[in-house]
Amino acid sequence: MCQHLFMSANLEILRGGGNVFADFGDTDADVAKMKATIAAEIIAALNAQGLTARAGAKAAQIDAADIQRIRNADLSKFTVDRLVRVAARLGCALEITVKPGAARDGGNIFADLGLPDADRHFLKAQLVAELYRLSSERKLTPAKASKLLGVSKGEISSLFKGNFREYPVDRLMTFLTAFSCDVEIVSRASVSQDGRGKISFQTIGAQNHG
Repeated sequence: MCQHLFMSANLEILRGGGNVFADFGDTDADVAKMKATIAAEIIAALNAQGLTARAGAKAAQIDAADIQRIRNADLSKFTVDRLVRVAARLGCALEITVKPGAARDGGNIFADLGLPDADRHFLKAQLVAELYRLSSERKLTPAKASKLLGVSKGEISSLFKGNFREYPVDRLMTFLTAFSCDVEIVSRASVSQDGRGKISFQTIGAQNHG
């Protein structure tokens, strides 16, 4: 049996390490992270210049819908070179450096993208990454995973591709219990100097299933 511990207060999450796209098993995790980083620069440029979606689209020479996709971190239809061109048209000076064996940094990619409620998105990402790990550990097919969680195969596929925006945290925690995991929510006085509480996600005593 595995247990999951939460410490709650004001949605300040203790940062995990690595690439959230890699946590989802994305085979192109490094490319996805690069696109997200460039998108963050584009969003920062749009905000700094006070551009609306329409004005930003005109400056970047793309559709307004594409500006909204970038702001919503929906980057599946963008290549790295296209994002670089958009950034350049908005006045961004980008420098991409390739280093062998570069260490991965930590942090919240949703905060980097300037998304509202970034900490909650990051918590959801950690929960979904754990669901993906448990499903992979048991070698579950989409059909078996969907039956276990009581959702459709399409929902499972979408969830494990990172489309979890519409899922509330409590439903994702309920999904964990389907894998024979106990989820504990513990609230206690914060000991941080700034007086703010923290939220942490922690896996305790995970057990393999055949």
